[in-house]
Amino acid sequence: MDESEIASTVTRSLLPLAALITLEQNPLHGYALMGQLRNLGFGNLKSGTLYPLLRKLQDDNLIDAEWVLSESGPAKKSFCVTASGKTAIGHINATLLEQLVKLRIMNSEEIQS
Repeated sequence: MDESEIASTVTRSLLPLAALITLEQNPLHGYALMGQLRNLGFGNLKSGTLYPLLRKLQDDNLIDAEWVLSESGPAKKSFCVTASGKTAIGHINATLLEQLVKLRIMNSEEIQS
């Protein structure tokens, strides 16, 4: 596995958290969320990746959805973070920070060796 593949794997693993944080800031429909996540560096995100993730987050009660009527087209499903989702964001962020600290310690020990 080369450096690019590792970076891509790490980025993909952060997608659920990025979706939760983005939806916590502002409820969005799927297509708008996909655009936001692409702008955040999640590359050429496809609906075949995003919509199953949204379904999983709904099944886990981390997000909720409602149909929003549109004046210029069909209704769109808008997603927002639940109270459980907000709690999960806090726990996941804490876990990530712990892991980053461990990695920094490991890296500094390697440099000192």
